[in-house]
Amino acid sequence: MIYLYVMIGGAFGASLRYLISSKVNQILVSKLLFPWGTFAVNIIGSLIIGILMGLFEFKEVSPEIRLMFITGFLGALTTFSSFSYETFSLFRDGDIKLALLNIILNNLFCILFTFIGYRIILLIKG
Repeated sequence: MIYLYVMIGGAFGASLRYLISSKVNQILVSKLLFPWGTFAVNIIGSLIIGILMGLFEFKEVSPEIRLMFITGFLGALTTFSSFSYETFSLFRDGDIKLALLNIILNNLFCILFTFIGYRIILLIKG
């Protein structure tokens, strides 16, 4: 039964990932050949995990629900493997500056947005 929760969360996360990533890439494709779609889902996912972890500290949530949201939904929404491959591709193609920018932006902003999400919950809870 636990696997079902993870699969349900994963289905929604993967669908949302595709939607966000494709829309962001569609809007920014002519701006810069940078993996903006993956960057967007990673920072959004980091914000959401910060919010959820903050909520889970204040409200008892079943292990199944945690698995559905953290492992299933966010595991499918954010994609470190895509980030890794896109960074590798930038290095391979000789775009060293873009590869380094991708590493710096994803790490900096994902950690920042996790913190922001967590702080939002602390502020709401007073």
